[in-house]
Amino acid sequence: MPMSHAGEQLYLRFRIRRVRCSCGCHQCEQLSWLEPKARLTNAMVGWIQALLRLRVPITDVVRHCSVSWDTVKTYDKVQLKALFNQIDLKNVEHLMIDEFAVHKGHRYATVIMDAVERKVVWIGMGKTKKVFSLSLIYCLPKTGPDRLSPSVVT
Repeated sequence: MPMSHAGEQLYLRFRIRRVRCSCGCHQCEQLSWLEPKARLTNAMVGWIQALLRLRVPITDVVRHCSVSWDTVKTYDKVQLKALFNQIDLKNVEHLMIDEFAVHKGHRYATVIMDAVERKVVWIGMGKTKKVFSLSLIYCLPKTGPDRLSPSVVT
């Protein structure tokens, strides 16, 4: 894997040792600077994710770090999931629900937003009753059914 250091390309090549423990099973040694089965060091992954947090376009990160677009996109998804997987709904009192076209044609998505903070709380593909009920399953346990007093605003 090429890395850039002071304008020079560096290649890190190493072998991971297989060890046998006292019970007789074989395992690969654990390295603190490398995730299991990873091709990039933790420092390189951190660098890629830091560039993405600075809103550097993926194509520029690919060019700068000499990795594939798929690799950068994978680590972007990992970072986004870690940042936005758990949404705090404790202070949410008013929800907005809307449907929008994903592409021209008949593909739609349903979005639920916090009306005060204007943050997306949930999004699902489609605009059927099933999609709406999934959104309620997601939102109700976190807000509590006693806190909801539905009203319709158009």
